[in-house]
Amino acid sequence: MEAAPFSTERPLRWVVSADRTVEIKEEVTELGCEPASEQILQEETPPSSITERNAGGMDPAEEDLLDEELMIEETEESSEEEAPPSTSTRGSSSRSRFPACFSYDDADPAVPGQVPFRPRRPVGIDLGCLARGSVTKEMDFFQLFFTSAVLSKICEYTNAYAWRHVVDKPSYGDAHGSWVDVTAEEMLKLIGLIIYMGVTPLPRVSRYWSTAPLRHGLWARAYMCRERFKALLAVFQLVHPDEEDHSDGLQKLRYLLDHMRTTCQALYQPKRNLSIEERMVKSKGRSGMRQYIKDKPTRWGFKLWVMACSNTGYTYDFDVYAGSKEGRTYDLAKKVVLQLSQPLVNQGYYLWFDNYYTSPSLLSELRERGFLACGIYNPNRRRFPRCLKDYKTWEKKAKCGDMRWHRMEEGNILAMQWKDSRTVTVLSTLHRATDAVTVQRHVKENGKWTVKDVQQPLAIHDYNQNMGGVDKSDQLIEKYDVHIKPLKWWQTLFFHFIDIAVVNSYILFQEWRAQNPQNENLTRISRYAQLEFREELACQLGGIEKDADVPLYAPCMNLDSPKTPSSSFHADHIPELAELRRNCYLCYKRTKREMKSTFYCSGPGCDGKPFCLNKSRNCFKVWHTTDGDKYRDDPQ
Repeated sequence: MEAAPFSTERPLRWVVSADRTVEIKEEVTELGCEPASEQILQEETPPSSITERNAGGMDPAEEDLLDEELMIEETEESSEEEAPPSTSTRGSSSRSRFPACFSYDDADPAVPGQVPFRPRRPVGIDLGCLARGSVTKEMDFFQLFFTSAVLSKICEYTNAYAWRHVVDKPSYGDAHGSWVDVTAEEMLKLIGLIIYMGVTPLPRVSRYWSTAPLRHGLWARAYMCRERFKALLAVFQLVHPDEEDHSDGLQKLRYLLDHMRTTCQALYQPKRNLSIEERMVKSKGRSGMRQYIKDKPTRWGFKLWVMACSNTGYTYDFDVYAGSKEGRTYDLAKKVVLQLSQPLVNQGYYLWFDNYYTSPSLLSELRERGFLACGIYNPNRRRFPRCLKDYKTWEKKAKCGDMRWHRMEEGNILAMQWKDSRTVTVLSTLHRATDAVTVQRHVKENGKWTVKDVQQPLAIHDYNQNMGGVDKSDQLIEKYDVHIKPLKWWQTLFFHFIDIAVVNSYILFQEWRAQNPQNENLTRISRYAQLEFREELACQLGGIEKDADVPLYAPCMNLDSPKTPSSSFHADHIPELAELRRNCYLCYKRTKREMKSTFYCSGPGCDGKPFCLNKSRNCFKVWHTTDGDKYRDDPQ
């Protein structure tokens, strides 16, 4: 219930809160705002109870203090009303409750962040103690990532896994059913063959070993035979079977992932501008780590957080998103940026990112760590200046090239909006608001499109120039990435690690050539691009000479194959009886029907394939005659 009028000219109300505390509230009538709803004292409350001290009333001293505060506010309001209007373009009037925004004509008194650029190493390639003349080939730079120690570990893990499963899969072994240990040299050939398949894509992996007329001349058989390639992919491992940590979702990749991240940082000191963005690796595998991003060209796949050099596209650091272990997190983007930028703290780098990462709190914390940053921002988020939130209304009235800005008190952050075809909003800690460049835009005037020079804020211009580091890296990878269908979900990421190593080694090789123009061993053709680099790398990893002839047949594996039969009574392809019934290989090839059989062939080239062998069907005989040639993937 309202009490008697107070001694001031403003209308006031007695308000009783839930804890029976009495307060005096001012009736807000400006700008058409309605009073806030509080719990009003009911009429049955006696007026005398309001003035009692134990009910939360005010004594005369408190009333005099409130009168003085209200008089001061009225004096400040009257001075604001008498002030002359500003001539600059404002986002709100002087009587508005919101802070004012400014345009090109208004001076920006704030000084943008000044952080000296002090990298801990010289910018560019860093090969450590390697001699300048010792790295002259493409394979030398690739082996900076896949070192001999890494290859030895991979071979150890693969052999340990293969010996445990070769009993169940005798086709992976030699003619006697035992596994032949893979060596570091053969592992390099496997990686070289994978790179070759990215340069020369085919619809099926088996076609690389085909001798059909249209596919004759492929070089896959120069690396290894098809059966050995399939066997290596089937048993390939990046972790020892006895050392798997099942609490880690990336246990299958953890060893190589940590090694790749450390090596990428050790071999290169990036230039000052770095961009941070997510990358999607296409995958159809069954994994709970697959993500969906509707605005990406690759919508389904594994998501990687990537930080790359804006000038070269070198992948400096990355991480695989395996899901949140703590449930739903609201500051995931902030944690990602702080984690990726941790190795470059207090070195004066500039970071660029999109609206997924940009926030005032992130920019403030990056400044404390010695970074200056700029990024696109969504004006509908919290803690954004209210004078810039009416961007839709302002967009209808503004012309192409118009701009307005406001300095946020939190961290001295510049909030800016620029009208292009639509409104672009950025937050920056390294730009001055009034710095601008001239750009050309197509503007429609009087029903005709004309080219017009308009002003563009320097913050947006620099963002367009430096944000494409990750996109540049993606373009280099996607040109010749590996298209092999993996047997296990994590092999997709292993193939992607190979692509990262190839692209980074290509960037290092090009910079090394520029630094050593007098070295004749580094001389290449004038239009030397990534394709030529991958082709040379694939040949060097496979030990293929430039003038070598095209292999017509697969190389013989050192598997202690049985000798050629000395008599016509001896044969290699003999039906054997298995303990379990399996689908006939030929029946499924011809009719897509699953016909069970207990017989299989262990001869060379058959790899333990099951075949029907009964009165009604003799698929074993058909397969081993000329009638079965049309059902083979690579007719000989």
